Amino acid sequence: DSRLSVENKVSFWMIRRLHERGFSQIKTPLLEYFELFENYRMPDQKMYRLGARDSRELVIRPDMTLPVARFLSTQNVRLPAKFFYIGDLYRKNRDLSGLCDQVCQIGVELVGYASKKAELECLELLSEFNAAFLDGRLTLEVGHARLADVALGTLDADGKLRCEIRKALFDKELPLYFRLIEPFRGRKTYPFFRALPRLFGSAGEVRASLSVLEIPSAVRDIISEIFEIADSCASLGGSEVSLDLSAPGPQPYYTGVVFKGYLPGASRNVISGGRYDRMLESFQEEPEPAVGMGIELSLLSELLVGRAGRSGEQPTLVYFEEEQLRQAMDLVRNSDSLQLSLADTLEEAEAEAGRLGAGLIDLTKEG
Repeated sequence: DSRLSVENKVSFWMIRRLHERGFSQIKTPLLEYFELFENYRMPDQKMYRLGARDSRELVIRPDMTLPVARFLSTQNVRLPAKFFYIGDLYRKNRDLSGLCDQVCQIGVELVGYASKKAELECLELLSEFNAAFLDGRLTLEVGHARLADVALGTLDADGKLRCEIRKALFDKELPLYFRLIEPFRGRKTYPFFRALPRLFGSAGEVRASLSVLEIPSAVRDIISEIFEIADSCASLGGSEVSLDLSAPGPQPYYTGVVFKGYLPGASRNVISGGRYDRMLESFQEEPEPAVGMGIELSLLSELLVGRAGRSGEQPTLVYFEEEQLRQAMDLVRNSDSLQLSLADTLEEAEAEAGRLGAGLIDLTKEG
């Protein structure tokens, strides 16, 4: 299966780089208690629920971050520390949506690091990954989990109205959103709230839009932080960067800059991450600063396989005699398109290449 081959190749590369960067691997159970996830949003998905155990309902894990948080809080892990995981998630998607309920995800967690250097390590890793596998086609969308809530908190609105405005903003129900903020037309910051749903695009475009608006003082530092991260992404190179100032955080425990990664031809993001300093608050009294991200290997592999098929790229087999093994291995190590042919004879190697639609290098001719 070509998709599985690509998935393995990507995961092997990522695991090697993470070990080189000082990350330790964590493994969590496939079965978890439902109560671990019940207070968190699972957008457009449902959990696979199983029978009760000890009067507590079990689920097949739909998410990895919360199981990692539970592991860290119960195992007395010394922090700060950097971890990574790889494993399958199970999410019930809508029928006929074209989405698979079982996906493989690899992710990183940098726990105990309050500095923005934690975000930058994630983004630098993505930049390297983008260059190694994606030909620079990855687009990063940067936002902030708290910007909208902090901004709406500056309005003189009761809690119910503020929740209605928030929902309309996040659901992109713009006629309703504009109607709900109409009572605040007399405020200097009203044009900012009118523009907020459309504050997305390149960093330059968003800066230009903001330059003519009265920004609520409570969110100026947050906006500066978004631009700081976006500028850092741009300086790393290799990725197109866009901003979305009205995007919600993926989960309630997100507290800072958030980012998503998109590829051409994908209907949804293949990468999601950001800062979630509230990740451990359900498990211990003192919260810990944390940054993390997840890469959906299954979707990413499908896109890479589809691209390879459209571009006509085919492997090339290397046929060799046993005494030429070192020479053959040197060729294969230095190329992503070469593979060893393990055929006993040249005729068998030619037949194998024909079956695969592959090229063939015959090292025995060089002797």
